[in-house]
Amino acid sequence: MWQLDSSGNLSSSGPTVTCIEQAKGSSKFNALWNDPVTSGRHTWAVTYTSGAPGLWVGVTTPSKFDAGWKCKSMSFGGNTSDGGGLITADFGPRPAPGDVIHITLDLSPERLELSFAINGRGLGPAFSIPAPFPEPWCPLVSFSDGPAEAALAKLPEPSMQAKGSSKFNALWNDPVTSGRHTWAVTYTSGAPGLWVGVTTPSKFDAGWKCKSMSFGGNTSDGGGLITADFGPRPAPGDVIHITLDLSPERLELAFAINGRGLGPAFSIPAPFPEPWCPLVSFSDGPAEAALAKLPEPLDAAAMAAAPAAPP
Repeated sequence: MWQLDSSGNLSSSGPTVTCIEQAKGSSKFNALWNDPVTSGRHTWAVTYTSGAPGLWVGVTTPSKFDAGWKCKSMSFGGNTSDGGGLITADFGPRPAPGDVIHITLDLSPERLELSFAINGRGLGPAFSIPAPFPEPWCPLVSFSDGPAEAALAKLPEPSMQAKGSSKFNALWNDPVTSGRHTWAVTYTSGAPGLWVGVTTPSKFDAGWKCKSMSFGGNTSDGGGLITADFGPRPAPGDVIHITLDLSPERLELAFAINGRGLGPAFSIPAPFPEPWCPLVSFSDGPAEAALAKLPEPLDAAAMAAAPAAPP
C-alpha cells in the first residue's frame, strides 16, 4: 500500500519500503502509506531496519505528497520539519538502524496533534494545529540517503481486559516453511503479560488450547513452563525479536529483547511440523503490540546469548 515518489530510487514489498541507491547530493526520497484517516486517534510503528543515516517519519496529505523537497509534511528525524525547513532542532534522538519510531496522530473536531516516540520513549507533541486543518492524512517515510529500509505497521485498538486466568492469541498469517526469518514485536503499551513466539496454523486456537513455542520472560509451549527466567519479562516500550531458522536438519528458535540476544530457546531436529507463523499472546489488557518482519533476518551473532547490562 506504499505510494512511492517519482524518483525511481524507491521500491516496496508489503509493509517494507526500500531506498535503493546512495543519494547524489542533497536529496530526499518519499513514500506515503496510502491508507488515509480523517478523524480519531491513530498510531503507526516504523521499524528502521537498516540503512544510512537520514530517516524521517511523519504524516502528510495526498495533495501535498511529491518527490524530493516539494513534498510537504510534518516530520521527525531528530529535528522536526515541514518537509523542507527546520521547525524544532534536537526534538529527540536521531533515528538509527534498529530503532522503532511511533507516530501518533490525534484528529479531534477542535485540533490536530502529532506526537512521536522512539524505542518506547515518548517525545511529546511535535505539532498542534487548531481546526480547520487539511484532510485526509497518511503516514510518510522519507530517506535522505540509501541503501536503507524501513517497515510500517498500524497499531490495533486496545484489547478488552482479561477476566480471570486468560490468554488472547493472535497469529500473523504469513506462514514460512524454510529458511531464516526474523520478526520484531514492539510492545507498545499494556498490562504485564505479553508473550511472543511461533506456532503452526493447525495448533492455533483460543486461550490455553493454543500450542506454541513462546517467550514472555520464561519460555513456554503455550500452556506449560519450559524454562524459567530465560530472559527479562517484556515491558511496554520493549522490542522483542523472534528469529526462526528452518534448516533441513533442525528448527531453531531464538529471541532477543531491546538488542540483547537471549540465545536459542527451542531446538528441534527434523522432521518437525510446518508451516510456521509468528504469534503474539496477551495475558491481560488493555494492551497493544505491533509486528514487522525484517527484510533480512538477524544473524546468529545478534541472537546469541549476551550478558545483561549492569544496573
